[in-house]
Amino acid sequence: MSEDDGQKIIDALELAAFSVKDQRELDALKAVNEMPAIAAEMMARIAADKRSQPAPEELMRRQAELIAKWPEACRRAGVGAIPMPDEFVRGITSFVGRAN
Repeated sequence: MSEDDGQKIIDALELAAFSVKDQRELDALKAVNEMPAIAAEMMARIAADKRSQPAPEELMRRQAELIAKWPEACRRAGVGAIPMPDEFVRGITSFVGRAN
């Protein structure tokens, strides 16, 4: 994963905005706040990949891996198992297929 792709993931995670109206949204926000750290850990593991532009299939695999980390983010945030907000999924996958 290039640094640009990693930064795009982190930016998408940080841009997920919520208006806290109830405990469920607050819990989701706490879990969302854990995702940049998880994305950074994933980037560190794949930093050895020196290819300048990963294949689209590889980007999709990485996005799926990040989405699959949602239960881990909930655990780290100390909240119960809650569904990942739709806006958050769109934020993670919004840059797929875009030209750099």
